[in-house]
Amino acid sequence: MGDLTDRVVLHGKPPYTLMFLHGGPGAGGELAHLAEDISQIKGVIEPRLYSLSIKEQIDYLRDIIARTGQQKVVLLGYSWGRGWALCWQRPARSIFQN
Repeated sequence: MGDLTDRVVLHGKPPYTLMFLHGGPGAGGELAHLAEDISQIKGVIEPRLYSLSIKEQIDYLRDIIARTGQQKVVLLGYSWGRGWALCWQRPARSIFQN
C-alpha cells in the first residue's frame, strides 16, 4: 500500500469491507486480535487514529478507503473509536455503510 503502511494495517485479503477503529490516540492495535479472526472471512482495515479534527479524520479515512479500492465500509468502533465512529457517521455517510 505504499505510504499507508505507517497509517493502517490491512488484515486478510480484498475486498476490505470492514474498518475497525481502536480505543484512544496511540492505542492502535487494540483490535488486531479480533481483526485477525474476522479477516478469515472478510478483509479488515485497521487505521491508526491520530489527534486531528473531525474533518481531518474524515478526510484521512476517506483516503484510506479509496486507496484500498472500496467505496464504502462498515465501521466497528471500540472505546474511543466508538465515539469517533458516531461523530463521523453523519458528515461522512457517503463512505460508511449503515
